Amino acid sequence: MAEFVLRDITPEMLTAYVSKQLAAFFPDGHPVPVERET
Repeated sequence: MAEFVLRDITPEMLTAYVSKQLAAFFPDGHPVPVERET
C-alpha cells in the first residue's frame, strides 16, 4: 500500500476498518455489554 492516499478511502473502507478495530476490543460483536431479555 505504498500508494495508499487519503482520497482513495471510501466510506465502505472506513466502516470496515472501524468494524475490525471494534471487533478486536469486543470479540462478542457488541460495543457494550448487552443484557438479553428473554
